Amino acid sequence: MTSKKAPENQTKADPVTEQIQKLYEAVAIPEPILQQVRLGKMFASDDYKIFMKDCRKCLERWQYYEPASYPVEERYELDKEAYIQTFFNPELKYRRSIEYDERILLERLIKNLKPAKHPYFITYRNILGGVLEDVSALKPYILKSNTEVLTESLTEYGFYELDKVKVLSLAGKKKLMSDLAAQSLPYQIAMLDYLGFLEYLQTHHAKTKGELQKILSKVLLVNTRSVKGNIYVLSPKSNENRTAYTAHLHTEQVKKDYKNYK
Repeated sequence: MTSKKAPENQTKADPVTEQIQKLYEAVAIPEPILQQVRLGKMFASDDYKIFMKDCRKCLERWQYYEPASYPVEERYELDKEAYIQTFFNPELKYRRSIEYDERILLERLIKNLKPAKHPYFITYRNILGGVLEDVSALKPYILKSNTEVLTESLTEYGFYELDKVKVLSLAGKKKLMSDLAAQSLPYQIAMLDYLGFLEYLQTHHAKTKGELQKILSKVLLVNTRSVKGNIYVLSPKSNENRTAYTAHLHTEQVKKDYKNYK
């Protein structure tokens, strides 16, 4: 019986080589340790040091430091989301601020990135410049005051149709709106209730108390729970937390302030 010949292109393994390979596999460094070694080299590299120096110098506290490997073309969406959540999230705001304008954000980021030296941030700055040009071409640069924003929101829901508002002079209406925009939420709820705005909303715009609270949340840029609590404490029969929600403490003051607008 004849034995089969090995294929001509198949070389016979060297016993010494096989032993070395087996020895290497037996003492192979685990991947987690290799990863630590790679990270250690990266942290010690000049490139990483420049990147982190730019992070400390050019990024604000609300921005993400982490995504060094995040695609630079996609970083703006990450920063924009963080910016809006930090400064314009109605659930976090306790006082009205200026209206969000994307151009302001872009100019702010570009200015912060001027001293950057790492290629990542230089590229990012150039990308932001292009986005700014596009945004500026589409949207006029308009900065609204707190009073203007509140006025527009209240007007949308018929605020100037209220009897107590219609009798005021033009100067009185402006003073009322300016003061209202500068006040805390409990005071705002107390004044709007005194003016009859809550009742007006319930009659013309809201079918339920929940809808009423959502409208006021939108108008005043606060969370609905705060609106609900401050409305409820206006009723002497309510069991709502009168320490957390204090609109009832302003009911007499808003009456006195209203007289100054006539």
